[in-house]
Amino acid sequence: MYKVEADARRDDLDVHALQQQRTRHSKPVLEQIEALALRHLHGVLPGSLLGKALHYLTAQWPTLVRYADDGRYPIVSVRRTHLELRLRGDNDPVQLTNSWTRWIRRIVVSAGATAQS
Repeated sequence: MYKVEADARRDDLDVHALQQQRTRHSKPVLEQIEALALRHLHGVLPGSLLGKALHYLTAQWPTLVRYADDGRYPIVSVRRTHLELRLRGDNDPVQLTNSWTRWIRRIVVSAGATAQS
């Protein structure tokens, strides 16, 4: 997903073109992450690191999906920038933080190791 964003910045894509790239490239990745999370959600202890990560991911899933559905939203949170203020004016802010990214990485790495064993 970060490659899509980097390529979009490099190519100076507008919001519409970025949305098309996210639909083409990021949504399939999100679908794989969601399937992996749902497959392992009830097979791990809720208090374990993986359990906490999976519960956090599923609780926050609508936010992540919204990022992928709108080219105006950044992939990570933007603090007090013009874009964030405009998004707040739309009464629909989406903030994907660096901690969110860390949780996703933990889920993918942990679930992948669990699936292989």
